[in-house]
Amino acid sequence: MLLCVGFQVQGQDEIRTYYTDDDKKTEDIALSTYYVVEVENPNKIDTMRSFYTATKTIRSKEVVSEGKINNGAYIQFHPNGQMAIEGNFEKNLPLGIFNNWYSNGNRQSVEKYLSGSFKMVDYWTESGKQIVKSGTGYCECVFKIYQRGKMVERGKLIDSQKDSVWTGVRDSVTYYEEIYNQGKLISGISYDDDRNSYTYTEIEKMAEPMGGLTLFYKSIGSSLTYPKKAKKDRVQGMVFVEFLVNKDGSLSDFKIIKGIGSGCDDEAINTLREIDIKWNPGYQRGKPVRTRFVLPVGFKL
Repeated sequence: MLLCVGFQVQGQDEIRTYYTDDDKKTEDIALSTYYVVEVENPNKIDTMRSFYTATKTIRSKEVVSEGKINNGAYIQFHPNGQMAIEGNFEKNLPLGIFNNWYSNGNRQSVEKYLSGSFKMVDYWTESGKQIVKSGTGYCECVFKIYQRGKMVERGKLIDSQKDSVWTGVRDSVTYYEEIYNQGKLISGISYDDDRNSYTYTEIEKMAEPMGGLTLFYKSIGSSLTYPKKAKKDRVQGMVFVEFLVNKDGSLSDFKIIKGIGSGCDDEAINTLREIDIKWNPGYQRGKPVRTRFVLPVGFKL
């Protein structure tokens, strides 16, 4: 299967931003390791973002909407310029067919994403041997390649569903062992770098505020104060705030992804910092993990 995606930009001004290797903005081009070119489409909603290395080698192209959320075509390249990934996102989630290639130009895999579900359709070794065809075969595969994982997952696939015993290996070290029955996870045990073990019966659990998101949004609404300057200037709209939910459930690293100014950006961040609602951390294979959130905060007169 092959999915064709495309980008269209119609003579708009571009914004170029430089970053260091720890993803911090810099105005010193000599210190940068990559830069991002953003071109806003005429609809004022979608923006095409292109990532380049400091030597101007293309890394990826993507369409993002408000809040820098992936929402459209996505293409990634290997350092040698070969196509690596081609697919589409909708509201920050992969949707439809993703095609993947090795750096030597050979096909790697065809993956299918629908309504939050994932299926491995086809998979090839780097030398070109097909080991999974139409969802069936013995896999030694890297799943969800767009996430840039390096875990090799080994086990039997039947109609794109995991079955029997599966293991996950990275750098010759086993990080998980799982038992499946026709795609249903029966049990699993995972290991961290210190070889501590964790048992689980679900692969992933999202971070969430205690009491649920509805209560959290309600608390934001009751705590938010409309800035005087914003009222005076008749400023209204959505402020997009990014933050981390840490392994202990605490929140940190608040920053504005897209703001409207006039005091609204600061008010949105301050309100989120001060809300007295604890979070349950996210979990992956039984281990607590840091989770990044982007939250829209609305101001309306």
